[in-house]
Amino acid sequence: MKNFLVYKSSAGSGKTYTLALNYICLAILGAKDKNLDYYKRILAITFTNKASSEMKERVLYYLQRLSLKNDIDNILEFIVIKTQLSKDEIFKLSSKVFSHVLHNYSDLNILTIDKFTYTIVKTFASDLGLTNNFELELDSNKIIKPAIAAFLDRITENDLEGFAKQFFGEENLNNNLPLHDYIKVKNQLITLKKASTLKVKNLRLHALNIFNQFQLTKSHFLRGTYHSFITKKLLSKKYGDWIPSSSMLKNIKDNKWYSEKLDENLKNSVESSKSALIKIIDDLIQVLKEHISVYEVLKKIYPNIVINELKTEIQRFKKQENIEHISEFNKRIHKLIT
Repeated sequence: MKNFLVYKSSAGSGKTYTLALNYICLAILGAKDKNLDYYKRILAITFTNKASSEMKERVLYYLQRLSLKNDIDNILEFIVIKTQLSKDEIFKLSSKVFSHVLHNYSDLNILTIDKFTYTIVKTFASDLGLTNNFELELDSNKIIKPAIAAFLDRITENDLEGFAKQFFGEENLNNNLPLHDYIKVKNQLITLKKASTLKVKNLRLHALNIFNQFQLTKSHFLRGTYHSFITKKLLSKKYGDWIPSSSMLKNIKDNKWYSEKLDENLKNSVESSKSALIKIIDDLIQVLKEHISVYEVLKKIYPNIVINELKTEIQRFKKQENIEHISEFNKRIHKLIT
């Protein structure tokens, strides 16, 4: 038989049947050469547990039928062609291999690719920082669910409510800070947010003082936009209202502060205060950059706290149960060899 064969076909077309018979052919030929346990050297890899179980069952079932000199599914003709053995030889060798497999079932290496990886990794577990008797877990839910339960036991109802309100935000920050550091960062951010809010209030008061100093009213400005922005928009608790409109910024840039029909004395009042009013907007934009940055980080910090606490709980659970998920191996192997 060739050392390397590739079978390409669609689902349900008989790949398991063909692979099972090829496995039997190799095992029988090995037994013929007085290597009754030759099947231990044969590795068959599947993608799913279902496929692995199905192939094992098929191999054992066909070996059993052949040991009873019973042909089924035309397997005998296939094996005769592949092995060039007589029917009697096939029956006799099948009986010996079948008996040996039954007494050494764990050595029947028909595995999923995940189980095969686990077998390989276990040979150098200490190099990967794992205990020699760790258990492989393929189902992530069996790790995640106990970790979530332990996490929920540790937090209060108020904590959970705060987390839940924030969890409907955008993607988390995906950092790995411990909880106490997150709390510290959160408090610092809240302080910065309050400071920037106070700066906006102070800029508004400064603008109102300029209005009073130069006796400026809504009618002094083009469509009253600048005056309404200072007196109304900056009173809002929503930072979105503090952002100057694009049309207002364009008018300032184009030096369009008032209507051409405005009385000259009123124009002079605006001109006298213009530089101070421009500086207020410039300062406001800088404050807004700080405020919006802090606001957006605060929105994401609660989900991040939850996620990182869950990560900690998962690690604690895995260590306690001496268990590792299959997804961890690639990261550890990559770290080891790079």
